[in-house]
Amino acid sequence: MNSDILMPEKVFERLHALCTVRKVKNSAVVFTQGEAPRGITLLQSGDIALTPDAMEPSLCRIASPPSILGLPANLSNQPYSLTAVAVGTCEFAVLPRKVFMETIQRDPEIALGILQMLAKELEHMQNQSVQIRLAHMH
Repeated sequence: MNSDILMPEKVFERLHALCTVRKVKNSAVVFTQGEAPRGITLLQSGDIALTPDAMEPSLCRIASPPSILGLPANLSNQPYSLTAVAVGTCEFAVLPRKVFMETIQRDPEIALGILQMLAKELEHMQNQSVQIRLAHMH
């Protein structure tokens, strides 16, 4: 189930320039549901599973490059709503929340790119909700 909404490439590259790169092995936890947001994650290679719990087999989605993860938590300063777990070896860049917030406040192009991505993700979720309701009606 790959339903990730991709960050516009130019915005991804500009944010990436501000990041620290990390490489992790299979099953490494990138962030955990309920944790305070530390920053956004820009996925460069490999896949990351997003799940309610690292130990649970239920899966919400698989994120592939060039995805950006952790936006809702970092924008709202609320805990992460999902756990992100590496599927195989992954390389990603982390942008600390403080730097991310400063960047979107001073750079309208990056802020607009993020808003556009979030709007696409919301539209995708609404479409999935409609499909599920229609399936239950039949």
